[in-house]
Amino acid sequence: MKPTIFIAIIFCLLSCGQKKQITQTNIDVLHCENGVKEPISDSPPYTVVKIVNLETNEDCLITAISQLEIKDSMIFVLDIMSKLFVFNIDGRFIAQIGRIGEGPGEYRVLNAFYLDDTSVVIIDGYKSALIKYDFKGKYLSSEKIPMEFIRQSMQAVKMENTLFLAHGISGIQENDNMAVSVIDLKTNQLKSKQFSYAPIKLNNYIHHYSKHLMSKSEEGVSLITLLCDTIYNYNGQLFTPKYVVETPSKMASKSQITENTESLTSDIVRLGKDGFFTGFWGIFETSEHIILEWWDKGIIAGYFLCNKRTKQGNYYLYSYSAEAENVPLFSIKYAHNDIFVGDKQEDELLRHDWNIPGEAGQKLKNICSLLKEDDNPVLFFYYFKKN
Repeated sequence: MKPTIFIAIIFCLLSCGQKKQITQTNIDVLHCENGVKEPISDSPPYTVVKIVNLETNEDCLITAISQLEIKDSMIFVLDIMSKLFVFNIDGRFIAQIGRIGEGPGEYRVLNAFYLDDTSVVIIDGYKSALIKYDFKGKYLSSEKIPMEFIRQSMQAVKMENTLFLAHGISGIQENDNMAVSVIDLKTNQLKSKQFSYAPIKLNNYIHHYSKHLMSKSEEGVSLITLLCDTIYNYNGQLFTPKYVVETPSKMASKSQITENTESLTSDIVRLGKDGFFTGFWGIFETSEHIILEWWDKGIIAGYFLCNKRTKQGNYYLYSYSAEAENVPLFSIKYAHNDIFVGDKQEDELLRHDWNIPGEAGQKLKNICSLLKEDDNPVLFFYYFKKN
């Protein structure tokens, strides 16, 4: 068991306009075994337990997957074109959840969604509402919620009666540049806002800096933030530091972003070229493992895979060799119960003549032989062995 370091940290989290200090916090270091060496191009050991070809028809065309959630035997897929579909666990299309419109049960903007025990809830920032449907798409109810709580939402995570919303950055919101809203679902009132983007201020445009800011696990809700090597955990009142991740080079800071930058991406590219590590783009966590997707010069280049028990991990490059020993680890979209789920577009799969040994390799080859251009993405379920 790696030792826990005791760090006296004094930092401020803005919560409902008031500053709160956290001191004497216990933080585990997630160590990088490959140190400052080049990231590993070979895949870590895992088993591909399932490959799911999502059904394609005129009622469920997916451009690209923005968010993926799984409930029992149902797969919920949010398309980047603001359409939400549900499939069964074998990929058969079941229903579309809601439609764009002005009428009852319709949404104008699908910012994000979350799953309840028996329903799926769409967050509509335009209508300032939480719109609830059953798992087959039948409209159930709509609840009003102040727009300032849900503006520019890009991800939603529900834990018991608390809703966590991650927001994009915008220079338009001069007095509200917080990354996360914490909402009490019993009252639909704001409990707190956390993590300021300051001093970053964009030049009047919205930027979603992370594809997956938060991840739910048995320990609660974990969160990463912009240009930061720390993973925070929600303890029932606020987020506190839980892990510090060793990075392959010095971590860039928010203060190094150009004032009133015209392009946050170009600034991150600049910092990467200057030799800085520019942080993580997504966090996915199970009971045993954490995967952090990382940026290199503004591009998602790879991931840091860490075992939570040993606190040891490695940086890996995404590598899609058609002659590898195992089916590649494709970009992750979901994690739960020691399973990570990645996806790949059909056109990218069709570029390769896959020749990977084993049952999973043969399944991939068979699926690709049936794929057509403009088919829906394919899902890959990965299991990492427990230590």
